[in-house]
Amino acid sequence: MIVHTLGEYDAVKSTLQKEGANLWDNIGVDTMPVSPGKVEFTPKPQKPTELPMIKCSLNLDLIQKASTNLKNAAKRSSERNMIDHRTTGSNTPSRRKFFYWPIQEVTQPTQSIQNVKEKNVQKNSKSGQIHFKTAIQLTALADKESDIVQQFIFYLKAAMHFVVAGLFIDHPGTPCSKEAQSSYKEARKLIKWISKKFENQECSQSQGKYISMLLVLSMKAQAMLDLNLYKSKDSEVKKDVITLNGHFANSSQMAAPVPLSTYSALLRHHHNVGFLQTSFDLWDQADEMVFRTHSEDFFIQLEHQFGSLTLHCSLRKLVLIVSTAIKKIEKDRKGCSTK
Repeated sequence: MIVHTLGEYDAVKSTLQKEGANLWDNIGVDTMPVSPGKVEFTPKPQKPTELPMIKCSLNLDLIQKASTNLKNAAKRSSERNMIDHRTTGSNTPSRRKFFYWPIQEVTQPTQSIQNVKEKNVQKNSKSGQIHFKTAIQLTALADKESDIVQQFIFYLKAAMHFVVAGLFIDHPGTPCSKEAQSSYKEARKLIKWISKKFENQECSQSQGKYISMLLVLSMKAQAMLDLNLYKSKDSEVKKDVITLNGHFANSSQMAAPVPLSTYSALLRHHHNVGFLQTSFDLWDQADEMVFRTHSEDFFIQLEHQFGSLTLHCSLRKLVLIVSTAIKKIEKDRKGCSTK
């Protein structure tokens, strides 16, 4: 019979001792180390006269019963037991002595999990505030920048910090909170403004190459933010669709004045669907600009490094790719200036 822990060893010994005070001593179990964490128990050789046949049969039954308790003991074992190999001075085979740390049951308060969640929310909220403040500082820094490429970079970095601030507040699998939506809207508003500002900006040929790359990144970022905002209004869109379908399904109400609730639902639906339409339009325009400005190699390198950036990718991946693209542009500009 093989046991793996000293908890199992104690279970076998306890079971046999309950059946008879001297039974454990009569059986005489010795130990032999087989491998780390595994101990094999073998019966000690005894003379036939010392162990009658009827007691041997009884021992087998008890061992079978003890083996059942091994499973229960294995479940309760949570730590490895330590074996101190010591030998005696006599010529007889030595017995190993077992030492193990007592198992302590650790009980956690029922509120511990909730407390951890609350601490994580507070931590994420503070991190979101830090990124929000950083975005405002970068925006102020961009306003004072005279170099148009660097100014564009500062604005785009600020927009990405607004997105990161929203990501810290937002939680996957849950409806987008108002605070997260506010950060995403700030990022969208800033990106929309800088796209219009630099779209027809007069610049040199070398600057125009970088401006085109940054414009593509900006349009793709706004497209993904528009789609994200549309998805955050999913429940509202479904309710408004039900309201509008109920109104227009009855042809007799077409000539009647439109109820205020229906009119409000129509305005909301028009506003929300506008995010979806703008998202697809901007994405197509960004792809067209890549080929029109011959920037394919730059974006192919990003695709090889991070995979394709699609309209349905996460905002985390958007921030990662945009941040890496900005670093590549800054490194390329620095290399050109040192030549």
